[in-house]
Amino acid sequence: MRPLEQHPWIESYRDALLEQDSGKLADRISVAEAAINARIAEIGNCSDLLETSALHGALSILRLIVDFEAL
Repeated sequence: MRPLEQHPWIESYRDALLEQDSGKLADRISVAEAAINARIAEIGNCSDLLETSALHGALSILRLIVDFEAL
């Protein structure tokens, strides 16, 4: 098992979290969500609870950002 920070979805998630240009934020979030959802589909019901938890937590954070931006 590779360390969590080496998974490809992490980079797109970080890009979304660090994006400061509100014009680019929605695209960054969409890319991150797609990468995260692809990884969730890829691992299915695996026993890597750390990554599974991180994936679902990342999606929750991205949704909070979307909701906040909509205010």
